[in-house]
This record gives sequence, C-alpha cells and structure tokens, in this order.
Amino acid sequence: MHPSALCSGIWRDTFGSPEEVTPVRLFGVGNKVPIADNTASLPFRYGDIVSRKTRRGFVVELPMKNDEDFYGFGLQFYSFNHAGRRRFMKVNGEPVADTGESHAPVPSYVSAAGYGLLVDTFRYVAFYLGTNGVKGSSKDCSEPVKEHNEFSERALYALKRAKTERRVLIEIPNCRGADIYFFEGPSLPEAVCRYNLFSGGG
Repeated sequence: MHPSALCSGIWRDTFGSPEEVTPVRLFGVGNKVPIADNTASLPFRYGDIVSRKTRRGFVVELPMKNDEDFYGFGLQFYSFNHAGRRRFMKVNGEPVADTGESHAPVPSYVSAAGYGLLVDTFRYVAFYLGTNGVKGSSKDCSEPVKEHNEFSERALYALKRAKTERRVLIEIPNCRGADIYFFEGPSLPEAVCRYNLFSGGG
C-alpha cells in the first residue's frame, strides 16, 4: 500500500490489482479545486489498514472507534446512521429491508471521526461497519443480563454500541483489488466538501 496525494486532503490508495474499468477511471475526477487545509488528517495511520485476497474476492479492513458514526452510501430509505450495520451496495428498485440496497447506492461513506471514503468499483460492495469484533477482543468481557422492558421492533433493532474493539470491513467480490479514495477532515463537513469537489462539485 503506497497512498498517493491527488490534491490537498485527498488520497488514493491502491490495494491489490484494481480492475481496468471503474467509475473514476471511466468518468474521471471533477475539475473543481479542492479546499486547502494543512490541518487535514485521517483518524488512523495508513499502516493500520489491512487488505487480503479471499476466495470470494478482496477484503480491506480499517480501524474504527466504538462510538464512531457513519453516514452516506447514496440514497438510503431506512437508516441515516449506519454504525453497527451491514450495507450491501446493490441497485434495487423496491428494497424491503434495511440492507443498503436502493435505487442509487454509492460505495462511499463519511465518518464522524472526520474522514470520507470511496471504493472505486462497479461491483456489489459489502460494508461491515463495526458488526465484527477483533478476534480475542471480547475475552474476559462480561455484562450482567438485563431484562427487556420494551419489545417493539424499534427497541429490538435500535443501534447498540459495541464495547470491544471493532473494525470496518469492505468486501469486494470477484476481483483482485481496488483503488480506495480517502477524503480527510479534520471534521465531517470538510470531508464531505472534499468528496463533493472530487465528484465535480454542486
């Protein structure tokens, strides 16, 4: 992994062997000039990102904080904050469940930790946003059993914060790698601004 700076606060990192036909390679990058900010940074080190080839495709893992919130993924009907959820980027004109499928899914998110991310692929990417714990992190962790006072669907499926270390997993099927673009903060609005300018501006 050797990240290259495209401009102020926007980085491209190549994982494995990306495909030749991708959205950015096909349509290019917006011609707007990104905002200049020397304080921009990611909330983790590039060396903390792990990638590997699997039988199903390619997986990239990123660090995350237990209280980190995630927004984006294009048009979403059922959720605004996607922390602790699995998002499946597949076009579906009539999604009936909160899986991430929609009329216009986008393999991109912004984090409340102060960065954004775009996976440059046409494939059906799956994002696991803190749904999986790091192996061994829950050892010796216990919590007293609490009675449920409310059994509504809203209460049962409400966002629950993990207390053990979590990761963001990005699974790209049937490929050997991908380019991932990072949009630095230092806060969420700056990351969104950089993503918008990268995409061509409003």
